[in-house]
Amino acid sequence: MTVPQLYDLIFIHSVEPQLKMDKPVALIDYPAFVPCLAKKAANGQTVERWELYYNGIELINCFSEETDPKKVKDFFISEEAEKKRNAVVQHNVNRDYWKLFETKIGYDFPRCSGAALGLDRLIMSLTGKADIDGVMPFKLV
Repeated sequence: MTVPQLYDLIFIHSVEPQLKMDKPVALIDYPAFVPCLAKKAANGQTVERWELYYNGIELINCFSEETDPKKVKDFFISEEAEKKRNAVVQHNVNRDYWKLFETKIGYDFPRCSGAALGLDRLIMSLTGKADIDGVMPFKLV
């Protein structure tokens, strides 16, 4: 197993089950070795990422967007290689996305971030459903 795979295994089986509380819990300062497009924090060991959990369910994922063109390009090259090795369903990786961050083509991309809220997970949590199928308007395959 790779270090990120081992981290995921420990996180999913040891950390997430302990988050089943009746109040929101925010997890911050994710390790920098976990692949994502979040900017590294000043300490170099973590990334600017947080997730909000409620009743043991991840509701929101948020991070400061990496805007360095080389880092973004390297991430997508790595993702594409990983998908080719392990993905059951293959999908295309946008090979030109990193170019949006190049200043030489007229962009001066500002620092930015966003929060992705899983509406289905929020409804699941608010209605007390134990399975996401109970709130989906269609069947997932």
